[in-house]
Amino acid sequence: MENYQIKLVKFKEALAKIAMSNLIDHGDRILAFRLLTEALVESLNVERASIWLYDEGKTYIELCDLFEVTSKTHSAGMKLNQVDFPIYFSFLQQNRVLVVEDAHADKITSEFSTSYLTPLNIHSMLDVPIRLGGEVVGVICNEQVGRMRQWTIEDDFFVCAIADIVGRVLEAEKRLHAQRQLQTQQMQSVQAAKLASLGEMAGGVAHEINNPLQVILSASEFLKDLMMDQTLDRESLKESVHMIANTAQRIDKIVKGLKYFAREGSIEQRQLHSLSNLFEDTLSFCRERFASRGVRLDVPEIREPIFLKINAIAVSQVLLNLLNNAFDAVVGKQGAWVRLDLDVFEGMISISVTDSGEGIDPALRDKIMNPFFTTKPIGIGTGLGLSVSRGLVESHGGRLYLEPTSKNTRFVVELPRTYEDVMALIS
Repeated sequence: MENYQIKLVKFKEALAKIAMSNLIDHGDRILAFRLLTEALVESLNVERASIWLYDEGKTYIELCDLFEVTSKTHSAGMKLNQVDFPIYFSFLQQNRVLVVEDAHADKITSEFSTSYLTPLNIHSMLDVPIRLGGEVVGVICNEQVGRMRQWTIEDDFFVCAIADIVGRVLEAEKRLHAQRQLQTQQMQSVQAAKLASLGEMAGGVAHEINNPLQVILSASEFLKDLMMDQTLDRESLKESVHMIANTAQRIDKIVKGLKYFAREGSIEQRQLHSLSNLFEDTLSFCRERFASRGVRLDVPEIREPIFLKINAIAVSQVLLNLLNNAFDAVVGKQGAWVRLDLDVFEGMISISVTDSGEGIDPALRDKIMNPFFTTKPIGIGTGLGLSVSRGLVESHGGRLYLEPTSKNTRFVVELPRTYEDVMALIS
């Protein structure tokens, strides 16, 4: 087999190995660049291979990874400034491959001779520009140490292929950064929606806490009277103490629920949660609000234990958004009611919130899930609820939708049940 054919086989094998690696599209620049520089020195049989990227202003290139065969080490951090090497930088901007057999004599690379080439004993260079979105963003540099080398067209093609892969690495990094930003923005929207919901519930929660406080105060006054009585009634004393303890526990549960609901939590933090506890924690925020404004709230009785691996904060936020929306839609109307329903299937549970309204205008049904869209008057609601809720449900592998066949307004949340959920029932 001729020499160039041997090279081609070697290059193809190296590219195939790189293609099978998950590092390229993983978004980790450091590990991906190390993989590529090692592939370059091994396939090209050179001492040094490196990847450099421009700064934003393109005033210098910075070494992202250099692999040296003799020491088998990776290094990074060195910078080459445009003002120090103007001819080389000007060539890079022409978006052309640099193939140099004698780097000391070549007009483009000779400006490196004293400060870079001689100390490192570099004689030949093969540099290929790295492109991203049609723009040169860096360069791959391959350096022959100890002797001059005549580069082949196969060498050129191979390094160009690696340069394209570097572009993929950078694209993956940008995509991962964008995904993280989107997740951060989503969580900020969730937190904003939580605070808006807490604001809507504030009056009801205050009333919910005020009632048991009055019970405690009345029981305390009764205890004072008992203490003043010469004939202490132990049964009455016991009953009053028991009433105070139970009422204090009720307040404690409401306060803990508020703190739990208001705290920030990643949508990825999922644990097994009891659905009945989730319902109770969520409904404790809004029962009084419904009752005080004359809106009947019907809730299903959960007789059998049901567990789901979920982020309870996120799912509670979804249910509360739907309940608040339903309340706002029917409050003040004759015979207003809101109903929470639960259906359990083999691989899924369905939670629906239905109100006594006559449904949503068909012209608006395709818009209601859009961010910032709202049918509420100015100053009521943020328009974030349904879009945020849908995102949270979908992050759990479920779906949130408006039931088109219901004569009343009915939103349905479907959440998948896993093997682990089911096993929790029998453990």
